[in-house]
Amino acid sequence: MDCWPLARLVCCLAAGVVEKLDGRLHFADTAIRVRSLKFLIALTIGVIRDPRVRRWFMFYSLLVALVQIFLGVTFLWAPLLQNIWVFIAYWIACAWLTIAALLLALYDMIAIRAAGRQERRRLEEEYARRKSAADDEDPA
Repeated sequence: MDCWPLARLVCCLAAGVVEKLDGRLHFADTAIRVRSLKFLIALTIGVIRDPRVRRWFMFYSLLVALVQIFLGVTFLWAPLLQNIWVFIAYWIACAWLTIAALLLALYDMIAIRAAGRQERRRLEEEYARRKSAADDEDPA
């Protein structure tokens, strides 16, 4: 049972070169020459396109944000208040994690609804095809 799909994707991307980004990731088995922008784009595409990876990322980003909120209002409150820029950066990072999880959840909801709509259309067409075939066989 593979419970670390994001880690596996990162390892695959770090071990090869992303050649094309046309909906599929193509890796070369040559030396490690990953450009950071291509790496980031490929990683983002992998997270967005795979529902399992997307849901794992949502779970862990919310978990980290909750831990960050807890630590920020308890143990790290005094150190954060000593420097306003550290305070702002800390809470922006927390907000970024939460907003990223929220946007991925909205995308996931839209993708699930679209897949359900497509499946319903397919079933309606199949039902209509079977009904017309049954009507043709049974002359009344």
